[in-house]
Amino acid sequence: MEQYHEENFEAPIIEEEDHPEHDDIIIDDDAKSSVSFTKSKKDTRVQESDTILSAAKKTGLHIPSACQFGVCGTCKVKKVSGEVHMVHNGGITQEQIDDGYVLACCSNPLGDVVIDF
Repeated sequence: MEQYHEENFEAPIIEEEDHPEHDDIIIDDDAKSSVSFTKSKKDTRVQESDTILSAAKKTGLHIPSACQFGVCGTCKVKKVSGEVHMVHNGGITQEQIDDGYVLACCSNPLGDVVIDF
């Protein structure tokens, strides 16, 4: 039991008055994007409503993930180029975002995106 470690994740409880106002992007379910994974030399076409994580799964790649809603940071990957729409719940710092990292579980590709994975 000395080496046993357990983590538990729950969705954050947010009161309506705590919601920040966003000039947010609306994801187009009909728009297509391409996601390329440089290290794996794989690429795929997906909808903008798909996540980077689901694009990786579609190509047979396994990006480690846990919570699947942006809290744990397990699925953090480096974005080489392109734009994503990421809505996270604290699993990544602003410094990491500035360095080009995104959380694959909650990042939607906008156009052509290249991921270093």
